[in-house]
Amino acid sequence: YKALDFINFLVQKNDYKVSLGLFSDNYEEIIPFTQDKYYIESILTNLKKRKIGGGTNIRLSLQESFQKILFRKKSNVKILILTDAEEQENVFDLEKPENVQIVGVVIGTKEGGMIPLRNAEGNFLGYKEYNKEKVITKVPENSLEFLKKQFPETVIVYLDKNNYPIQEVKEILDTTEGRSS
Repeated sequence: YKALDFINFLVQKNDYKVSLGLFSDNYEEIIPFTQDKYYIESILTNLKKRKIGGGTNIRLSLQESFQKILFRKKSNVKILILTDAEEQENVFDLEKPENVQIVGVVIGTKEGGMIPLRNAEGNFLGYKEYNKEKVITKVPENSLEFLKKQFPETVIVYLDKNNYPIQEVKEILDTTEGRSS
């Protein structure tokens, strides 16, 4: 839920035009481009009731996002990728449209931690287990650095229980072509 709360906070406090897609093994557009804060909040609230998970196909999400941006002729677009950086293909050949910046928000810690389970209402149910042992998840070392190699202007920040980089991400989103707007 941390990712959904993060997006909702950014949207409710600012006038961003937002489109939201979920990606794991496939890509699903959840919200088309809009500034309707009530609609966005409603969709995000309902998403908390869905089981979201799977792999982390960043290539597919970028490919779909790039196509959408080119089709709609958007400019000065920031693509915000919120991910646990779980298994992913970290070398791919994609051409990024001009005036697009990628911001990767990695959720989790390098030290690792247990995975909390919640029901549809968000109530804590315990921790994820495998073979009767608690599963520990860690953010891979140098997560998303492959994006910086392919797209050097990519910015990567970490979101965990000790770091909630709302202001840092807001400043990046508010920056247009190297100057603050």
